[in-house]
Amino acid sequence: MQRSIPHPSRKQAAAHPSAPWWTTWVAAWQGSLHFDRSKVTAGAALRSAFGFGLPLVVGDATGHLLVGVALAAGASLAGGIGLTYTYRVRARTLLLACAANALAAFVGSLTGDNPWLSVLLAGLWGLGAGLLVAIDLPAMVIGLQACLTLIILSHFALPPAQAATEAALILAGALWQTLLALIPLPWRFAAPERAALAAVYRRLADYADHPTDSQSRAQLRDALVQAQQTIGDAPARGQGDRTLQELLAEAEAIRLNVLVLARLGPAGPSGVAAPVGARLVSAVAGALREIAVALPATPPLHARARHAITLPSLPAGNAASGSGELTIYYAALRAHVYAAQQLVRTSGTPHFAVRLPLPRQTYLRIHDVGTTLRANLTLHSSACRHALRLGAALALTTALYRLVPLPLGRGYWLPLTALLVLRPDFNATFTRGVARMLGTLVGVVLTTALVVVLAPAPALLVAANIVAAYCAFALLFANYALFTVFITVEVVFLLSFVTPQPLTLVGYRAVDTIIGGVLALALYRLWPTWERDQVPNALADRLDAVRRYADAVLAAHMQPGTYDGLAVQRLRMRARLARSNAVESVARAAQEPAPHQADADLAGGILAAADTIMQSLLALEARLLDDPARHALPDLRAFHRAVDDALCRLGAATRAQQPPPTLPDLAAALADLPATANALSDLPLVRAEADHIAHALTTIAQLLALHTPAPAANQTQPQGQGLGAPHAAS
Repeated sequence: MQRSIPHPSRKQAAAHPSAPWWTTWVAAWQGSLHFDRSKVTAGAALRSAFGFGLPLVVGDATGHLLVGVALAAGASLAGGIGLTYTYRVRARTLLLACAANALAAFVGSLTGDNPWLSVLLAGLWGLGAGLLVAIDLPAMVIGLQACLTLIILSHFALPPAQAATEAALILAGALWQTLLALIPLPWRFAAPERAALAAVYRRLADYADHPTDSQSRAQLRDALVQAQQTIGDAPARGQGDRTLQELLAEAEAIRLNVLVLARLGPAGPSGVAAPVGARLVSAVAGALREIAVALPATPPLHARARHAITLPSLPAGNAASGSGELTIYYAALRAHVYAAQQLVRTSGTPHFAVRLPLPRQTYLRIHDVGTTLRANLTLHSSACRHALRLGAALALTTALYRLVPLPLGRGYWLPLTALLVLRPDFNATFTRGVARMLGTLVGVVLTTALVVVLAPAPALLVAANIVAAYCAFALLFANYALFTVFITVEVVFLLSFVTPQPLTLVGYRAVDTIIGGVLALALYRLWPTWERDQVPNALADRLDAVRRYADAVLAAHMQPGTYDGLAVQRLRMRARLARSNAVESVARAAQEPAPHQADADLAGGILAAADTIMQSLLALEARLLDDPARHALPDLRAFHRAVDDALCRLGAATRAQQPPPTLPDLAAALADLPATANALSDLPLVRAEADHIAHALTTIAQLLALHTPAPAANQTQPQGQGLGAPHAAS
């Protein structure tokens, strides 16, 4: 019996109806005011605020306040990076940011007395920072910080010796903050990794309670993607690394066994009695929740000796004696849950070694970065277009205050605002633009007025600066508008130590902020990067990843000796990440103005059908875990070729936004499967999963044929049909 393919995008389309530009502005305003309490980093912000404040306190106490300001500026830049990422990524990002900020400080202060050179450098720095978006989020943060440092320091033209001294002080402050962020604390060992794994096991418990619920499956997928990205696939160089990776592998195995057990339930071919399945699910869910609760807790060694982690045992295996198939998979599930319990008991051993990357890993990463940047040097790349737009915005806003005789005061707030507003996608740019302008206006006006009118003593100003820095660090991820208010307060306070702050700066900074934000938004509006253009590639990447995973799983059913669990797991992870990227792309496109939205029904239908294929492939892989040789099925060859060919054609058609060519005869390939086989007691289940895959492939072809009609030779594609719009229309 075929399962229907759901269309989750219809609900999403209702949540984001087609809207004109003014409605999009309203949505951006509402988004800028949204506050996420779960993302307040109150604890970690204490460390960053301490790293920022100590140089100021020491500088004020010793009479070297300007030295303390330079050190605090470097510490402030590194403080935000130290709040997030895993230990390894945090170390790499912080060290690269230290070098980038020091270089930008030296170049900016050395060339600040040449206006034309400042304009050129601002444009080039913006171009480079925009291209770094194509690599990853840490690279984007490094690029933004380097641009920010260049813009501010170019305002203070210094001779070469003083420029080098200023850069060295900023580097020293950033390294001081880096040292604080990398100090290994026993109770914080692998905290991000353990939190991600706890989320996985918590979602696994929900999935075990409701294995047929689509929302539980989606939440589990997202948690697994986050855990994989957090833990990474780097070679383990310690027992702690191996334990974390083994816990993730056990979670994958538990998920596969729960999936196949759910399909062996009351409605499945084995006809198992419902009470057995109910007791099984209840026991597994309870144990998984205990693991999820225990994972984040990593007390110091002296406390661990007194408080050992205890978990309840699973019920005895004789509960599953009613079915041979259920007994096999239940025994495998119990073994994986017990293994996870044991790993949790040993996963809290602290590590104090700083794990630097191996030379070969460093070479491969640099090579990968170079390849990514070269691949994005085309106008068809959203990263390239963002880089050109950002470079033009920084050059234009820098020229306005360096070359044009306008009453802009200290006009570096123009390029600063443009830098922090522009993002590669529409929603982030306009939401962040509203938040940035709102927060900066409030922070600039109130703080400058406070400094001028009250004229607080240096000690009081230092204390207020530390409080502002702490609030900025704590609210960085919770609400960008509030973060902007406090980071603006911090910047104005720091600048007040260096240069006088007349009351006229209040108006100038407010006007500069508005001009910079409006120019940035206008540039985006004139040359936008619509997510609609990226949706077809994201969906095609999802289908291609599913095809590679299907090839490995079906080939293992034909030749069990070729099954490589680790290789198949990597393919499964890539398919899951491709799905996450596609879902995010579709969601971003749905938030854009109506004329530029992607076809939500088509995108949602393709994603839902691909999910159905993956569910069936996961069930087929689960049957290989206990004994691959037991599931040998050479007659699957024709179906294997047909599925691979169909997914290849559908992926190409999706990428090209064209109707698909004729698919292989999936019905004939299904007919080649034998009706019975003595060696395969679960053959009916294999046939059922193959039927689901064939039905989903046919659904994708029908969706493409319905939503992407072939255009006539002298007629362009009608607006609103197809996944994306031509680049010329952007």
